[in-house]
Amino acid sequence: MVDPALNKSIQNHTALGTNPGCTNVNCHSIGRIHISTLTKPVLTLPNSSFCTDICHNTKQRHNGSTGLNCTQCHLNTSKSIHPVRYLQQDGSNWSTSNSSAVNCTSCHQGTGLTNFSNASKIPTPMNHSINRYSGAMWNGTQSRFWENTSQQSSCNYCHGTIAYHNSSGLGNITLIQGTNTVRQSLTGGYWCANCHYNGSASAGKYSYKGNLFDPVPPEILNLTGSVPAISRDGTAFKNHSGYFNPDFDDDACKACHDNNLAADVTSLNFSHN
Repeated sequence: MVDPALNKSIQNHTALGTNPGCTNVNCHSIGRIHISTLTKPVLTLPNSSFCTDICHNTKQRHNGSTGLNCTQCHLNTSKSIHPVRYLQQDGSNWSTSNSSAVNCTSCHQGTGLTNFSNASKIPTPMNHSINRYSGAMWNGTQSRFWENTSQQSSCNYCHGTIAYHNSSGLGNITLIQGTNTVRQSLTGGYWCANCHYNGSASAGKYSYKGNLFDPVPPEILNLTGSVPAISRDGTAFKNHSGYFNPDFDDDACKACHDNNLAADVTSLNFSHN
């Protein structure tokens, strides 16, 4: 069926990795060409169960049951799985190569892509901080924590590449989520503390996990020891121990790290701007 000397119209299931054989029980099974034991699996679009239930059971739908189906990013309208493809960043072309496939910025910045209008939008450019001292200078010879080389590298630092196939859509951000929810009020939210305040574990409502990221984000008391007393340009480290009254929620952080955000800003806006 896929002998290149005899049939050039049918390609392997994927141009990357290991391919299942044509006679795999989940594909076409075994039998002569006119025998009923040969099968063609039913595939409707959009679909995820066909992928995740049979072969790709380590993957999840991006953003859960109400999020994306696998076929929206990997099958064009021809339904051809010989081979599966990657939707490209222009939102209309497809390729067997993933080198220029859609990424976080394609859907979540600017106007987004057609057929993906429900994707939440973040500012362009995304700035976890616009102050060069907030993560830009505090890691020895390392490059900046965010926007190392591109907007996508910023996404990868916080979310990791697993966010593409993660039911929460958050990827590594779930490490610091604790009791927080997405798009929540800054009052009573502790996203910042869970990433930047190492003393938070003893406070009950915090859940510090910043040390699980690489490189470790600047810790505002420097209890991780990851921040030099003097940065590369000679600026002294600012210890935040005097800023914890009466509470250290995200709203307390906004008092200084405001960036002209609106009064009703949510954790989505604050963390990306």
